[in-house]
Amino acid sequence: DNSGQSNAKDTDALLLLTYNVQTQVFDYKQDVATRAAGSYSLSLLGNAGQEVYVWVAIHAVDKLLVSTSSYVGSYTV
Repeated sequence: DNSGQSNAKDTDALLLLTYNVQTQVFDYKQDVATRAAGSYSLSLLGNAGQEVYVWVAIHAVDKLLVSTSSYVGSYTV
């Protein structure tokens, strides 16, 4: 947790973007957890046996500050 460094706050929220390679469908989840939570478990039910790419980003509560996204990997569910 880097809350308090630069613009980072413990109330910042996590954004998730997933892409299912086989179905060619993107899914976007906003405000799934705060920075203070320290972790989040993403459920990929409905994607069994399929490859899913995942990206994350963080934004401020007022949504005026948003990080660049980071690719976290490809997962076969």
